[in-house]
Amino acid sequence: MKKLLFIIVLGLVFSYANAQNSSNTITVSIPQTAIKITELPKAVTSDISKSYPGFVIENAYKITNEAYSTYQVVITKNSNKFNLYYDKSGMIIRKEVPSIPVIQVTPAETDKK
Repeated sequence: MKKLLFIIVLGLVFSYANAQNSSNTITVSIPQTAIKITELPKAVTSDISKSYPGFVIENAYKITNEAYSTYQVVITKNSNKFNLYYDKSGMIIRKEVPSIPVIQVTPAETDKK
């Protein structure tokens, strides 16, 4: 019985120590360079024109790594804004909607008569 209790306590201690180490995070920095809109591959600008009519390219970035290059394109139309990620062949990889700030509205006080 004492051995069983010892093993359980030892397991709990190991689990606690392991949980403490799991909070470590690794940050990887991938170079991102602002580029001119005219430097985007034709396939990327063609897809944006076709898939997002009326949207305007606001910013463009080239993200490079040893293995690949991708393009981040920020497009806007009125109050709509998207971050689009493309590979060099014009295939969309990911689409993000930037977070919208929350505005707290409090009711106006009414005059009491």
